Amino acid sequence: MAAARSAATRCSAATALLLATSPLLEGIGGRYFADCNGTGTVERRTGNLHGVARYALDPDNARRLWTLSGNLLAAAADQSGSGCATNHL
Repeated sequence: MAAARSAATRCSAATALLLATSPLLEGIGGRYFADCNGTGTVERRTGNLHGVARYALDPDNARRLWTLSGNLLAAAADQSGSGCATNHL
């Protein structure tokens, strides 16, 4: 179990490092990657968890999530009285 978790961690780290450092990906955004490769869209989640659902690529959904996140952070900051929401994260 620990060996499998360690291998999964290494693969995840490799993908993150590739995305952060590869000049081949400069200027590319808004895409999903797994195992150092871009993933396609999927209609249904499979056992390997690769792929991205179409709703996750919807710009209207992204705007709604951004607005909701900002509202939640503002509400948390208001409740803390400090003007900083990090106490609640």
